[in-house]
Amino acid sequence: MAESAPLPAEASDGFVLMSYADFGQRFFETAVTQERVVEAAGNLAGRPVDFGPLGVGPLGLVKVSATGAVGDPDVARTEGEHVAFRLTIPVALQLTIEIGLDRYRFTAAVRVLLPITARAAEPLRIVIDVEAPKPRAIEVDLQAEGLRASVVQVIGGVEGELKKSVAKFVRREIEKPELQNARIIDVAKALQNLNVTR
Repeated sequence: MAESAPLPAEASDGFVLMSYADFGQRFFETAVTQERVVEAAGNLAGRPVDFGPLGVGPLGLVKVSATGAVGDPDVARTEGEHVAFRLTIPVALQLTIEIGLDRYRFTAAVRVLLPITARAAEPLRIVIDVEAPKPRAIEVDLQAEGLRASVVQVIGGVEGELKKSVAKFVRREIEKPELQNARIIDVAKALQNLNVTR
């Protein structure tokens, strides 16, 4: 069977031609914008966060409560064969640790790293896949001064509980049913609507 002739670099009407594969890649990169990525993840900015008291330690004698809010996310394109992004979601928290009758207050800067990938799906759709966060994908920076040794010893447990609670909060938000439509770009339907309106 004879090989098909390569496409000319320029069509007769002056358009520069490209392969179907290059067209598809370019289409994905154009359709999946940073704004759409943030929307697909639930657009969490400004959402309040409130949980606790959580028991920390073997007997749960240390109680931790947290309140705060989600900040504006940072979106960065990641390298690789897929059209993918990493969404970094900041969460600012005010913490209260109760040890017996003593209370200690300090702040926590939390960062949730959320991988997001655009995938092709039948019949002709783009599906934005948002990976639910795990505790290991969450960074916690605790800020406090003048803590007693008894408080310092429980910090590791506090960080672990914070990671679990924040991961659960973000997972619950991004798995809400109303977000499913925001993650699907129905290309065929969009083209049909375009033909109808012309």
